[in-house]
Amino acid sequence: TTLFRSFNVDKVDKIAKSALAIAVRVKSDPVKALALLEDIDNSGLSSKMLKHDMRDWKKSLVSWQTESPSKLNSDALLFAEARRLTKQDSKDQESSSVFEVNQTIPLLRASSHLHDLLINYPKSRFRAKSYLLLASIYDQLPGFMIWDLGEHYLGACIEENPHSSMGERCFEKYHESIVLGYTGSSGTHVPSAVRQHLTRMKELATRKPNPSNNL
Repeated sequence: TTLFRSFNVDKVDKIAKSALAIAVRVKSDPVKALALLEDIDNSGLSSKMLKHDMRDWKKSLVSWQTESPSKLNSDALLFAEARRLTKQDSKDQESSSVFEVNQTIPLLRASSHLHDLLINYPKSRFRAKSYLLLASIYDQLPGFMIWDLGEHYLGACIEENPHSSMGERCFEKYHESIVLGYTGSSGTHVPSAVRQHLTRMKELATRKPNPSNNL
């Protein structure tokens, strides 16, 4: 609380979200995350919007504490749990949905599992889908200072799956994300260097014609 008093409301909100992300994604500790939110709430320095959001986050953290611990000791289990947390266990494709505050904690938890998968299972058949799901997750976490990470994961997906249907799928979302960053009220203005980069990435992602089709 003493630390928070040296900052204005906007900085408190940003610090609070960063600290929450660390407690959930890195520490995987709902008790510590809940204590952190209580400390922020009691400081009286957070914005009204953050106070509103924290009510939903606290409910998610309390619910998390009641879950039975599960051993996610394989890439398949990690990916399945990430899909469950993002409510995509019954979907065929990873896609962004309308952001909901009460999904923040599950999304942060899912991102942690996907990072574990990418780090610990370099040969996993779920790597490409993990990149796509991570990009979707980060698109749904506004204000957490991690919104641009999705582009890096989509880029990695293309590089690991060149000239393939998965590479093309990742490029489609990669292109959409990059262009959106240069779109405003005056229209879309993509710098020449960025356009050239997108062209190179598209060439890397695009499937090459099968010579046998010409026989």
